[in-house]
Amino acid sequence: MPDDAGLGMQARRKMVRVISVAYALALAHAVIIVLLGGLHAAPLALFGLVQLTPALAVLICDPGAFRRVVELISRTGGAGAIVQAWAVAAFAVATPIAAAAALGLFATPYGPEVPANYPLKDFLPEIALDPRWFWLVIVLAGPMLHLTNAAGEEILWRGYLLDLMVRVFPRKALGLINGIFWAVWHFPMIILLGWDFPHQPIAGCLAIVLAQAAWSVWLVAERLRTDSLWPAIVAHAVANAMVLGLYDRMVAHEWNVLLSPWGCVGALAIGCVLLIRTTISPDDLSVARSL
Repeated sequence: MPDDAGLGMQARRKMVRVISVAYALALAHAVIIVLLGGLHAAPLALFGLVQLTPALAVLICDPGAFRRVVELISRTGGAGAIVQAWAVAAFAVATPIAAAAALGLFATPYGPEVPANYPLKDFLPEIALDPRWFWLVIVLAGPMLHLTNAAGEEILWRGYLLDLMVRVFPRKALGLINGIFWAVWHFPMIILLGWDFPHQPIAGCLAIVLAQAAWSVWLVAERLRTDSLWPAIVAHAVANAMVLGLYDRMVAHEWNVLLSPWGCVGALAIGCVLLIRTTISPDDLSVARSL
């Protein structure tokens, strides 16, 4: 809960302002993509720019906040936290892929077609596109291609916004509420562009709220435990790399509400992680500061 009424009210106003700007930027971006012909007509790089708009929202609303952002990025949180973030995100994406394989729901079984259709293949050496190595390259090196975009989101959701939220919401609700804010930001992409849940906008919106609430409970706990953005950035980059490079290349997308890492199976996978380890203690909250 807030330290006092004045600080809590100030944090609440900042929250409303930055979330509103972030949502407006996401909506504007989706409208631009629609005007360009839709998700499949616009360049992937242009669509990917949406991930930088949360950081832009922070810059617009509170330029001075980047001192705190630099502080959160200047510390790694420890090698153990980075490795754990990598492993948990890899598990959370591998589980939907394994479920799709078990249910026979691959649109394209793993083979030469998967690396051949990888949208970022021009950034990889030819040997990395060999199916024998491609999956390993995506898991181990692919996240490097997504670090900047992942940071663009995390600067807001597990960075600036979370530092405000600790003054407004009960500590046990932080992850859940943070995840709902994060999920709603994706709604313009789902509803206007058919992103990730084609022809299933309502079910897709519900699925991503469920999944990203689960993801965020874990991401928030790690951010507060380490006082670093790197575990969240790395987990986000690993998830994006494996979804773009493996899951999206193989699994029939009409099953995404059920199977996607941002759908029910993804939520279940993170839920399993939460059963093993996710607690937010008062000591964790002591390291989070208001901007």
